[in-house]
Amino acid sequence: MGLFVVIACAFLVAAVLEVLAFRRRNELEAEGLVTVVRPETSTYLNPPRPY
Repeated sequence: MGLFVVIACAFLVAAVLEVLAFRRRNELEAEGLVTVVRPETSTYLNPPRPY
């Protein structure tokens, strides 16, 4: 039971940190301090061709 609580708390902390980072990144983009290039498609699923 204790292990479940530890895992659940770790998951919640990670989720909260991810949300905070997402909001902060959006704020910085809105201010023009950070420029993020988001590709149209994932390069992981569609790697660039070597030719």
